[in-house]
Amino acid sequence: MKKFKKEKERFWSGERGQSGAVFRLLVDSIVGLAILMIILGSLMYFESLNNNASRQEFFSKVTAAVNSPDGTVVESNNRIVFPSGSGFTNGDMSTLTGYPKECFSFQSQLGMAEASDEIIRFNGNVKTKVYIRCIVEDASCTAEIEQTDGCCKINCLISFGEPIIVIE
Repeated sequence: MKKFKKEKERFWSGERGQSGAVFRLLVDSIVGLAILMIILGSLMYFESLNNNASRQEFFSKVTAAVNSPDGTVVESNNRIVFPSGSGFTNGDMSTLTGYPKECFSFQSQLGMAEASDEIIRFNGNVKTKVYIRCIVEDASCTAEIEQTDGCCKINCLISFGEPIIVIE
């Protein structure tokens, strides 16, 4: 009888130990999931910071080229990140600089980008150098004529991934 009682006690104490292990596994999985969510949130935050910094560098390079339209090629310092689905129009460049949209055109040899004179769209995440060249097109254009007639005082080519070759 004593032997049966000891086996019964061992059975019940073992079952309590197993239920404690299941509870501990549940708590550990919840903690692990919380840590994973923190890591993913941090990665998304840093990716958005990188995208914003890239966008700011792109706009500053366009502004620099427009402010000195002497024909020199302005090159981005780093490879600029463009997320999938993003893009620019020559209207965006007009809003940024104040020149008519007809003064801007795009080119690209990237497989993940569709470029025309009026627009560039990125079909995938792209990390590339940007080259911008602005030249004086028609110095006789005044601000009033530019706004009404589309007369371009400067002409800017924005190239993604492909250096602009200047032939003199």
